[in-house]
Amino acid sequence: MGESDQNLELEVGTPVQLQFGTDGASQRYATKIIGYVHPTSIILHTPQNKGKPMLLREGQITTARFLGTNNVYAFVSSVRAVFLKPFPHLHIAYPSEIKSAFLRQAERVRTDIHATAVNLDSGSECKVDTRIINISANGALIASSDVLGEVGTKLRVIIGVEFNDTENGVAVIAVVRNIRKEQPDEEGQYHHGVQFIINTITDYLMVQGVVYSQLNSA
Repeated sequence: MGESDQNLELEVGTPVQLQFGTDGASQRYATKIIGYVHPTSIILHTPQNKGKPMLLREGQITTARFLGTNNVYAFVSSVRAVFLKPFPHLHIAYPSEIKSAFLRQAERVRTDIHATAVNLDSGSECKVDTRIINISANGALIASSDVLGEVGTKLRVIIGVEFNDTENGVAVIAVVRNIRKEQPDEEGQYHHGVQFIINTITDYLMVQGVVYSQLNSA
C-alpha cells in the first residue's frame, strides 16, 4: 500500500534496516535514525560490517525498512552524503514513494515455515524439525511431533526464510508460554506458543524482516 511522505513516522532512535543491492538475498544492516530534514534527507548512523563502519558512496541505492506505531514501512532511497566526523553517519534521500503494511505488534500472520528448535535448558544441541504456523513481532505458534520442552523452557529457533530459492536461517531465542496437544492424526501433534526474547537491534530487525516477508506473501 502506498503512503504519503507526510505519514512517515520518523522518530529519533528508531531502528532501521538497510539493504544495499537489488536482489532479495542482499545482506541487511542495522542502524538508527538520528535525525531528518523533510523533504531532503534522513540521517542515520553508518551501519557497521564486522565491527567497522561500512564504506558507502554517494548515489548508492538502498532499501530502508522500519517499524512505526502500527505499520511496517519500506522505501527505496539513495545515499546523499557520508560523514566520518564527529562520528560516522550518513544522509539518505527522503523518500518520494513509501510502501507500508498495517501490523500491530501482537498481530499474527498465518504462515507455514520450516524451522528447527533447540532446547537450551536441556544441555543438548539436538535440533528438532518443526513448522511455524503463525508468527508475529512478539512470538509464534510452533508445531512439532514431539514436545519441545515445558512451559518456561528457553529455545533457540532457527527460522527458514527463502531468498531467491535459497533458504537462509534466522535464529532467535524464545520462551515456551503454552503447549497444546492436537489430534493425533494432525501433522505437528504438539502446538507450542512461544514468546521471542529480543535483546539487540539485530534480533528486532531479523524478526521484523521475517514477519514483513510473510505479510507480503500472504
